[in-house]
Amino acid sequence: MAKILIIDDDDQLRISFSKLLTEGHYDVVSAASGKAGIEIVKITPLDLVIPDVHLPGMNGLETFKEIKK
Repeated sequence: MAKILIIDDDDQLRISFSKLLTEGHYDVVSAASGKAGIEIVKITPLDLVIPDVHLPGMNGLETFKEIKK
């Protein structure tokens, strides 16, 4: 089963995406900030990361670049 990380500061959107993907038989973890998402990536093997572009502090593109390192 593929494991997906959703990074979004909008709680309702993050919950909705998580529910939708879980119903599609994906294993989903989520984070409310780029920094929290990076911490999850450090300890959890993932198949896909879906970051929001507009995040507080570190935006989605910065988060993605840091995860890629």
